[in-house]
Amino acid sequence: MPTIEEILRAAKEAGASDVHLTVGIPPKMRVNGNLITMDYPRMLPADTLEVLVNIMTEVQRERFEERGEYDMSFSIPNCGRYRVNAYKQRGSVALAFRLVGTVVPSPEELGVPESVVELYQRKRGLVLVTGPTGSGKSTTLYTALSELNTEDINIITVEDPVEANLDGVNQVQGNAKADMTFASALRSILRQDPDIIMIGEIRDEETAEIAVQASITGHLVVSTLHTNSAAGTITRMLNMGVEGYLLADSIIGVIAQRLVRRLCPNCKQPHKPTEYERRLLNLDDLDETMIFEAKGCPMCANTGYKGRIGVYEMMEINTEMKDAIAKDASTAEIKHLAVENGMETLAAGARRKVLEGITSVSELVGVSAED
Repeated sequence: MPTIEEILRAAKEAGASDVHLTVGIPPKMRVNGNLITMDYPRMLPADTLEVLVNIMTEVQRERFEERGEYDMSFSIPNCGRYRVNAYKQRGSVALAFRLVGTVVPSPEELGVPESVVELYQRKRGLVLVTGPTGSGKSTTLYTALSELNTEDINIITVEDPVEANLDGVNQVQGNAKADMTFASALRSILRQDPDIIMIGEIRDEETAEIAVQASITGHLVVSTLHTNSAAGTITRMLNMGVEGYLLADSIIGVIAQRLVRRLCPNCKQPHKPTEYERRLLNLDDLDETMIFEAKGCPMCANTGYKGRIGVYEMMEINTEMKDAIAKDASTAEIKHLAVENGMETLAAGARRKVLEGITSVSELVGVSAED
């Protein structure tokens, strides 16, 4: 069995974002959103245990044995930095590695709209980035912080784990199981004169309340949350116990996002939309717009796709929406106001990328199903 370094290097060369090690099957990697079996033997219990021993300190292994799971970061020189989750599965060790990278991409590389960049340039308020696991929320936050990171700005983060090192940024490692919760870390951070506070994830009512209070008292606070839409984020914060009037006073914007696969520029094929595709794309019968579909070639490992790009739903909070939030408006009501205010929904954003020849109708269908 190859070493973990050999497996991770091979996965990186293939453009993988994640690697999974599970007993009984070969290592798997996720490339452009697809899970692919790597060309290695099935893993034995001794193989995954050896990986665990090689990447963890003695103290980390003790905590893993106590809890049955453990989150950590792990780096390989000249390869990359990984967020690692080790856990017990049917009595054996399993591990998931996510490449978090050492170079933070630019807004242009991510496809982040200018309106999102401008939102992060506010001096105070709460900005939330939302989406499912693996949708690129952390990368968006790091990109924003890199854009804001100047000598006259004091940026402090609390993360669990710290996913990427940012020069000039004070990064605090949270650990709830060692009594360093996000909430306790935030209380300490507020005594360190921050201009911008980044919270890796709002996980509980206490963290949510402190984040709201910090944004009201003159700080820009950015964080992530697991919800399906920008409007749904408001409802989630209210359900976590945040008072409507406080949330209305603090929140300035919500960015919901998804990642869609980019069509391979070398082999994508133009075609005339079918009747079904015309309905999805809101094209009338007289519109002669051509769209592209995946084909496959050696450059994209015959998948038809190469890389991914973000689709964003940017909900900027105006006065009318603040009034609605203060009155505990429903998700549907918030979304209606946001669209009236000019918000492009996730489905509309994905539809635009199809028409621009960046992605395919099948990717649009995946985003629309969640919108």
